[in-house]
Amino acid sequence: MSEKTSSKLIDGVRYVFRPWRTCPRTGRKIWAKEYGLKAWRIPIVEDRA
Repeated sequence: MSEKTSSKLIDGVRYVFRPWRTCPRTGRKIWAKEYGLKAWRIPIVEDRA
């Protein structure tokens, strides 16, 4: 990992990067470029079954 990222990797969590995400309240797409970002980092919790 580079020094620029301040987040820590957590066991059982992986991340996907998407240029949009859906607002949970309105259901509308929110684009990262409208906030000066290339993509949103979305955590995905993996089951350990």
